[in-house]
Amino acid sequence: MNTRNRLTATTKVGESKGNKRIWLESQRLSAIGFLPGEAFRTLFDVDSGVLILETHLFGERRVSSRKRKLKSGGIEVPVIDLCNADLTDFIGPHQRVQIDYFDGRIEVRIHHEDLAIMERESRFSRNIQKGSIKTGTIASGAGISTAAVHDGLMERGLESHCQWMVDVDPRYLEIADRNNHAVTPETHLYVGTVEEMQAGKMEKVDLVNVSLACDIHASCGKAKKGLKYAEEDSSITSVFGLISVIRSVNPSIVVSENVTEAMTSTTYMLIRAELRRLGYRISEAILDESHGACLETRRRYWMVAVSEGLPDVAFDDFPIPEKRFHCVGDVLETEDIPEFREYAYLDEKEKRDIAAGKGFRQNKVTAQSTVVGTLGKGYAKVRSTEPRLTGIDDKSRLFSVTESCRLRGIPEHLVADCGFTIGHEAAGQSILYNHGVGIGKLIADALTA
Repeated sequence: MNTRNRLTATTKVGESKGNKRIWLESQRLSAIGFLPGEAFRTLFDVDSGVLILETHLFGERRVSSRKRKLKSGGIEVPVIDLCNADLTDFIGPHQRVQIDYFDGRIEVRIHHEDLAIMERESRFSRNIQKGSIKTGTIASGAGISTAAVHDGLMERGLESHCQWMVDVDPRYLEIADRNNHAVTPETHLYVGTVEEMQAGKMEKVDLVNVSLACDIHASCGKAKKGLKYAEEDSSITSVFGLISVIRSVNPSIVVSENVTEAMTSTTYMLIRAELRRLGYRISEAILDESHGACLETRRRYWMVAVSEGLPDVAFDDFPIPEKRFHCVGDVLETEDIPEFREYAYLDEKEKRDIAAGKGFRQNKVTAQSTVVGTLGKGYAKVRSTEPRLTGIDDKSRLFSVTESCRLRGIPEHLVADCGFTIGHEAAGQSILYNHGVGIGKLIADALTA
């Protein structure tokens, strides 16, 4: 086929008198043989999903024209106006078409992004009717958020099947493979950054759960890395990987969690803008320990993006469970716990911070405390601002991995048989478990009603 003067254009579909309408007005039409007054015919190739316009001596239609003023004078511009019931049936609910121009031939197709919306929503509806959906997780860590959303869906009677997980650290995926009840022998584990993934080889899923790096958004993380903006850090390229994977696996739902500062970041402004452009509606909220029915004060930004043809997921009726532990004493173990000890260097640091007018203070809690501060990923390093349990003689100790799970509502088996350091890393960079469970319930309630 001669492709001289070829042009590919995306065109919005209009409407007129109840029918879909495509209006083509361009000098390019003359260049490919569709001159004013020229006869052409239309052919609908249903199997290929293409509408073909061909110049033809006995064509049933003719190219019209309209005058256009230019600085050099007037010019007659060819016009093709398509508007009838056959075109309406061909286009259906879609809003955009892709038009390819060849010599003597024009091909009209539904825009590939509109087809992607239809494909994912049809797939999702088929799976919902079967009572199950497929999921995938990006930047999964040990898969604690994966398990939480899974549990929420399952509690509402919707089976959840984790098809794949992506994380840069193989140690966390090993923990998930060993302990995580949402991970099965069918779950494909990908080791690497999301931008390193070959997206076209990843299985399509109905729900993608993502937790991009949070330290570059948090004020303490920026200070540690010397960042003015999160976007200065090299890890920000994960945004491109995320969008690439989403376009490829084409989920109907995207669930994202991050620190609260991420909500107003340029990074997430771009993510939300692109998701909206791809046909998702977005709901978002800041959830804290009151939503998680937990002792740890971990505020997080949650976003749920749902394909535009499906019902909204609203946070207004977020399901809050009963609180299992009411004070620190309820979570404490009696065996295999860190020893109470003096931390003289932290006492000296606190004195220096006070003298320098800094706001850093040691964070000591008692068995009667009803809230504790956030235990971060590096909790095992014994940092002054993270909570320690006080004992006698001004000694204190760190919380065990099991105790830290209880503070967050995380099922203890998810980090079973983990060493102290990696156990705290896996749990410390995760979520308040009931946040994820609640998200799963919200999704199931909205989309299976």
